[in-house]
Amino acid sequence: MKKALALLQAGSGQIVAVLGEAGIGKSRLVEEACQAMVEADHGEIRWLTGRALSYGQALSFWTINQLLKADLGLSDGDPETRIKVSLRRRVQELLGERSLEVLPI
Repeated sequence: MKKALALLQAGSGQIVAVLGEAGIGKSRLVEEACQAMVEADHGEIRWLTGRALSYGQALSFWTINQLLKADLGLSDGDPETRIKVSLRRRVQELLGERSLEVLPI
């Protein structure tokens, strides 16, 4: 986790999977890492957290889907059109003119 945070501070985005049995402190570890980044005031950092389902192996990309929806302020019940518009806006916000290289998705 410390290495991932150091790389994040250096401007390299990271994905960290925290795995373990229920009750061992996974959520607390993530909360404390996030708080440390806020306290260190490293500018604007997009910090997304999500949860996996214990039966989620049968649901391809479910966790990533949930992360994206949370970041975009969407819910499972939102219509596909709203999802596409929100995603397009975020890509344009993040990539500017380069967004044309990845859109349409």
